[in-house]
Amino acid sequence: LETRARAIGALLQETCGNKRSSTSEFPARVLLLYPPGLEFIEAFYGCLFSGCIAVPASPPDPIQLARTLPRFLSILEDSGAAVILTTSQHRAAMNRLLTKDGRENVNHAEKTTLEQQVRFFRKALEHRGIQWITTDNLTQDLALRWRHPGSERRTLAFLQYTSGSTAMPKGVMISHGNILHNLEIIHSAARQNQDSCFVNWLPNYHDMGLIGSILYPMHVGFQSVQMSPMSFLKRPLRWLNAITKYRGTITAAPNFAYELCVTRIPPEKREGLDLRTINLALSGSEPVRASAIKRFTEAFAPYGLRLEAILPSYGLAEATCAVSGSRQLTPPVVKSFRKSSIEQNEVVEHRGESDTIELVSCGPPLPSLSLIIVNPETLLPCPPHEVGEIWVAGDCVGAGYWNNPKETGNVFGARIKNNDDGHRYLRTGDLGFILDGNLFIASRLKDLIVINGANHYPQDIERSVEESHPKLRQAGSAAFTVDDETGSQLIIVAEVERNASGLSDEIRQAIRTCLSFEHSLSVERIYLVKAGSMNKTSSGKIQRSACKQAMLQKALKRI
Repeated sequence: LETRARAIGALLQETCGNKRSSTSEFPARVLLLYPPGLEFIEAFYGCLFSGCIAVPASPPDPIQLARTLPRFLSILEDSGAAVILTTSQHRAAMNRLLTKDGRENVNHAEKTTLEQQVRFFRKALEHRGIQWITTDNLTQDLALRWRHPGSERRTLAFLQYTSGSTAMPKGVMISHGNILHNLEIIHSAARQNQDSCFVNWLPNYHDMGLIGSILYPMHVGFQSVQMSPMSFLKRPLRWLNAITKYRGTITAAPNFAYELCVTRIPPEKREGLDLRTINLALSGSEPVRASAIKRFTEAFAPYGLRLEAILPSYGLAEATCAVSGSRQLTPPVVKSFRKSSIEQNEVVEHRGESDTIELVSCGPPLPSLSLIIVNPETLLPCPPHEVGEIWVAGDCVGAGYWNNPKETGNVFGARIKNNDDGHRYLRTGDLGFILDGNLFIASRLKDLIVINGANHYPQDIERSVEESHPKLRQAGSAAFTVDDETGSQLIIVAEVERNASGLSDEIRQAIRTCLSFEHSLSVERIYLVKAGSMNKTSSGKIQRSACKQAMLQKALKRI
């Protein structure tokens, strides 16, 4: 790996000259366009060896081009990448994309938009002089020409693009020091050793997949087994089979993956599994549900899985990866609270037949991080037993968003009002509280919708809803989720024009078709309401939380 990384690093140094562009104080950005596999790891380390800035990205999916190409193009444009590293096979696939033959299977309704995107792609390649480099055919002799780039802890290592909306992902600037600090505090919690083995299917360009399953094993010096996300999604049993085969000791996945194993692996297919070696199964990247933990552990306890191996955790790309979660060798902490109080930002422990919500602890903050709960409106620390926004400070917090000073100032430069403790805090946008030293996540301040491990911004969904039928009012819809034992279910509330009587079924079908086509989402329920009946702010914005509450209380004025 070191020889391959030096060879790639040497070629990048000669290609980019490690020069700073006239429009940036930073070295060249290098976009990594790889399918899951070892080539990505070689290329990532090659960028670190070169002194260039790595930009991991998800390759466009030929089957879902209209949905996946815009994100790739947005990252390419935003990062200002001078070079695209890839494999020969992927380069050929991208070349086919630029020809009409490569887009012949695209849905007719998508063709116009896709043609515009492809023209944009061609123009970016030509005008910026972006160079393609394939790394699977390099000779190892190049490694002899490598020279140390003089990187330090403060040197920018890579841009971690947030999952965000399709059109506007943001690149978090992560330095070598950010990575090293996060790896050190992860190790203090995970406590793996040279006999450990990480079994991973998460995408390489995802913070938990990259930092947790590639860089952390490299940092400590133990084996890591990688598989394609699609291999898991098509057949979840492959993940547990790999843990059995390679005697995996550590793994990680979002909440939905554990649910998927229960529903998609029937009892007769579980025979032969051996999960006794797992001492750490991280659950993060989306809200952790007590029901998922219970169902997963009960289903696979006969095959050696221990409840105390499950470790709920919290993290985000803006803090490199991990923020909380500590290996306690005890079962996850699950507490019951009064649901109506939590919704009013009050923490009241409560166990009853009604008005009860179970929340799972994400563990204590990791060492050397400062984590406080702040009222997002007053910017004052919350008193005990009050829900507020989670703020984080520490050496693993990134420098900000690439090429986005306004958002960087809003998100990364927060201060406690009337109490300058010397810290500049990261505003996570998540609401939570600390109880008995443990962090609990209550909800998303930004109303981010997470379904089956995918993040969706409600405003994107609402825009699609309003464009799906001419009788739907603009700026008159709300998208949110309600939770049940199977996960998050999408709910749509939409205002219709006054002359839309008799068209309810047609409008609902238009909404379902549009969301399925544009977002790959299915809708649990659609409520059509009278024009002007939804709660709005003084500036005319829909109040989603009030709308959700009205729906739960059956107070919507439905047509």
